[in-house]
Amino acid sequence: MSQHIEFEALSDQNKLNIREGETNNRKWKQISQFAWLHTTGEKYPVKCAISIENEADAYAAGNYDINEKSIIVGDYDALSFARYPILTPQAKAATQQRSQA
Repeated sequence: MSQHIEFEALSDQNKLNIREGETNNRKWKQISQFAWLHTTGEKYPVKCAISIENEADAYAAGNYDINEKSIIVGDYDALSFARYPILTPQAKAATQQRSQA
């Protein structure tokens, strides 16, 4: 069962959310990009944010699968996603099949 993330091509959702600050004299920067998460069996997508390391790493509008390298076992053996998930573009045939469903 594959999950995918779809970015809205014609909306403000592709803009990056950048937060910067300083804690204990250390500067920090968090960058995220909004997406719609489509999950199997759900009627409607859910808005979510994907953390990205650099502004240049922003994903173009389109349909993506979550790369298996992004799924990790974290603290206390909990299944989790990597800090910066890797998204892989879907093949056009898979995207067309989903949109026809």
